[in-house]
Amino acid sequence: MGARQKKSKKQFATKAEERLSETVFFVDECLGKHVVETLRAASWKVEWFLDHFEAGTVDVDWIPVVSRKEWVILTKDVNIRRKPWEREKVLNSEARVFTLGVGSMTGEEMGRRFLEHRLKIARLLHRQNAPFAASVMQNSVEVRIARPELDETA
Repeated sequence: MGARQKKSKKQFATKAEERLSETVFFVDECLGKHVVETLRAASWKVEWFLDHFEAGTVDVDWIPVVSRKEWVILTKDVNIRRKPWEREKVLNSEARVFTLGVGSMTGEEMGRRFLEHRLKIARLLHRQNAPFAASVMQNSVEVRIARPELDETA
């Protein structure tokens, strides 16, 4: 009898990529159109803020609408997880939010950051129940807020 073959890590990446291809991402106005174009060029399903809302629509108004559609929110607005009323909207609307850990990047850098962490994002979407807000940082993706009873990463 021969030794068992190890499964390729590529298979895990493929499953994560498959999950990612089924996900619709909503790009917040603050990220800009360049991020939309970068993600679409990488075959992500992307909805752009200005295709659905007026410029300057406040977060507490659009977060529930986007969440009802089960779209995943991408933003650089860390206040979504810091301001109490916005944090409550995330929690009460079952939102899934990914924020950039730093907002002082170009559109190209922001798009690249999401793409570099696509597998981590896909895996988190699979294992973490809504609602949550996670930070996409240089080397990691970390959940910042979630309902304690639903936080599976704790």
